[in-house]
Amino acid sequence: MNRLKNIRPIRVTLLIAAIFMVLFAGSMLTTDNSLAAASENIKIMDQNGIDVSFCGFNYDGFVGPEAGLLIENNSDHSYIIQAENVQVNGIAISPIFSCQIASGQKLTDAIIISDWKLDEYGITTIDTIEFNFVVFDSDNWYDDFYSDNICLNI
Repeated sequence: MNRLKNIRPIRVTLLIAAIFMVLFAGSMLTTDNSLAAASENIKIMDQNGIDVSFCGFNYDGFVGPEAGLLIENNSDHSYIIQAENVQVNGIAISPIFSCQIASGQKLTDAIIISDWKLDEYGITTIDTIEFNFVVFDSDNWYDDFYSDNICLNI
């Protein structure tokens, strides 16, 4: 019995660490300008001072495949950007992606498609990811706008 009491705090700590990694895996900010200089970046949104470019696809992400993004905020507002209506190969899937970006900031982030969601739907190869962005003004949450539908051919 005493042994079980010692294991419980370790399990709770590991669970909290796993939740933290899942929630923030795609939101690790970087100032690495190598993505900005890459010639293969494809601009997928240019609206209201927000520029988003697709930087590449990583099948070996920690939680699952990741669509890398370079996000630039050239506006006077801070925004929260989220992906919605996400479809992988035509199948609706909830991704992991929410990004806050301040005025004048440039950062990299990723739309993450979890391995367990792909397994759940029997997806073994990703051919296309379709989605749109919803962008909220982080000061009031009311001034929002939506991107056009975006399709990435992987």
